[in-house]
Amino acid sequence: MKNFRLFIILETVLTSLIFLFPPTLWAQANLEDPSPNSFQSGIGVIRGWVCRANRVDIVFDEREILQAAYGTNRDDARSVCGIDNTGFGLLFNWNLLGDGTHTVRALADGVEFGRATITVTTLGTDFLRGRSGNVQVFDFPQAGTDLSLVWQESMQNFAIAHATPNSIATQLARGKVMWIAAHPDDEITIAPLLGDLCVEHQQACTFLVATRGEAGACQLSNGCQPDRATVRTQEMRNAAALYRATLIQWNLPDQPGQTPDGILKVWANQVGGEDALINNLATAIATVAPDVILLFDPRHGTTCHPHHRAIAALTLSALDRLKVRSANSYRQQAGPIAPLTYLLETRIQFGLNNIPFTFSLAVPEDKDIRAYDANQHLSRINDTAWAYLLQDVQTHPSQFSATDLAALWSIPSEARRTFLLPLANAAETLNLRYAELCR
Repeated sequence: MKNFRLFIILETVLTSLIFLFPPTLWAQANLEDPSPNSFQSGIGVIRGWVCRANRVDIVFDEREILQAAYGTNRDDARSVCGIDNTGFGLLFNWNLLGDGTHTVRALADGVEFGRATITVTTLGTDFLRGRSGNVQVFDFPQAGTDLSLVWQESMQNFAIAHATPNSIATQLARGKVMWIAAHPDDEITIAPLLGDLCVEHQQACTFLVATRGEAGACQLSNGCQPDRATVRTQEMRNAAALYRATLIQWNLPDQPGQTPDGILKVWANQVGGEDALINNLATAIATVAPDVILLFDPRHGTTCHPHHRAIAALTLSALDRLKVRSANSYRQQAGPIAPLTYLLETRIQFGLNNIPFTFSLAVPEDKDIRAYDANQHLSRINDTAWAYLLQDVQTHPSQFSATDLAALWSIPSEARRTFLLPLANAAETLNLRYAELCR
């Protein structure tokens, strides 16, 4: 009698479980797309697999239920299900849901086995007609590769037209370019890229040079007459003309023997204080309204020159100050206040291993560095990008001799690179490694 009662109890429990949890719920299943917290637009496919079911339904926001096609071949699920025909799919126009957050649930024979909360963005209509367009995506799926996306009306979305290797110059050729430096001739450190941007891509370029370089040596056989500042300022004008660039020439002291902080104090005293110094540069940047800013890395300044590091630090302070201004006070068009800002990560050393000039990447372990290949042939100059560096050197005869020019000409092709780091990717974890360069 006890065994019979136990059997009745077990049968009742099992019956209840079957009623509450149908066998299809126990069967393994997976909603693969859309994934939770994903973004959806245009026309897509809701898909996945269910080992065994009579039908699969998709529920949108608890309002609409659509039956998915079920039974397509899924070899990848055979190890779980033991059979192949387990796939389901539903072609759906996400625009029908409207902009905002939505919930998608997947049911097998009425039992939920997957759900996802998604965000839908539309173009203001259920189906956009009669439009065409294309857009570039840079550095995807890896740095150095560009994707060209083209609008496909049938998909209500963009599709990949082709993937091509890119030059960082292509990415930066998006409007006005501003190079900010400490001395006349500093632009030589980034000359190949400037030539590509300012001349080959015909971008509007502006060079801001903080000092007139009066502390530098003079290589001219007859000396620098009437003085080095005058000679070097004219050379800087000639260099700017090479790049068809507008020159903003400041007159801050080129005082040697100072640390970067010491130089900033000297400059601040010259213009009425630190606040005025930062404001002066912020105003200059706002007036130019560049789309791209190129500058030294304040951690090493390419050659560890303290003036290079000081002007870079000052530029970052000015950019920070600009962030608090409204967009209209910075530029007269919609868009972010801050331009794309890149730090120069080329390391130039003098006399290393008895070699006059050595060009290298400052910190090789920094994976966010972008490299510009100065060996590429440029049509307007009908030469390689490296030729811009050689031409630039010749506009500064007070600083570079014929021997220097020959040494730069002999730099091996594998070292003819300009390295840049997006400011947004400057990792604090590598600050110590960068700081070690100038110790």
